[in-house]
Amino acid sequence: MEAPTSIEISKALYLSKSVVEANLTKKGGCFGFRMEFLVKRGCDAAEAKEWDTFRAILALSIYGIMMFSNMPDFVDMNAIHVFILQNPVPTLLGDVYHSIHHKNSQKGGLVRFCAPLLYRWFKSHLPERGAFIDNRHTSKWAERIMGLRAKDIVWYNRALDDMEVIMSCGKFKNVPLMGLRGGINYNPVLARRTFGYAFISPPEQTEIAENIFYHVATNIGQMAEAVQAWKSICWRDKKHFGQRDCATYEDYTEWV
Repeated sequence: MEAPTSIEISKALYLSKSVVEANLTKKGGCFGFRMEFLVKRGCDAAEAKEWDTFRAILALSIYGIMMFSNMPDFVDMNAIHVFILQNPVPTLLGDVYHSIHHKNSQKGGLVRFCAPLLYRWFKSHLPERGAFIDNRHTSKWAERIMGLRAKDIVWYNRALDDMEVIMSCGKFKNVPLMGLRGGINYNPVLARRTFGYAFISPPEQTEIAENIFYHVATNIGQMAEAVQAWKSICWRDKKHFGQRDCATYEDYTEWV
């Protein structure tokens, strides 16, 4: 991705071009803003009641420190670019899935990228009443989690029923996600159960294959293929995503 210009950054943050250029600095080979500058400029904006500037700087700080962190106390150009695009979800998914997959292949390790947000997302699917909540002061966290059954989990929010789903991109039978550190494909067909549908029959092998996994630092070629794929997106309306009357539980478990 081409780095945004100082004019684009100044428009996004409601700052003058001269202020942006004077405070863009380099750290660890990356250009960006030091947090001390963003904190000071945000406080100045709040005192002057320049709320557009304050909100923009606060949001960028969250992007750079929590969602797309790279170096301590520094918001790099990648985070700034995603902030300007105003569509962090695909990049965030790419980073999280890539990190989990990589740590699993290395047989362990911490998922560092956006761990607090991942934890909040995980908790949003847990019960808000019943034994899970009643035992929070008397049972350990692991014991409470192990006691949950499938029907206890909040799998899906029905308010999302009217949304369209990206099923595939370009030559891929699935969705290639591009994170800041690497890429990995996501298989929508495996999410049908989460969306409230069930399998009619086992999915095709091409629908569940690992078509893409790479590290940005070592494989630009695969990233270029993913970029081209996103120029041709296949959408599907939720009502055609799957069917609720399905094969038996035995059919499904046999496939698994």
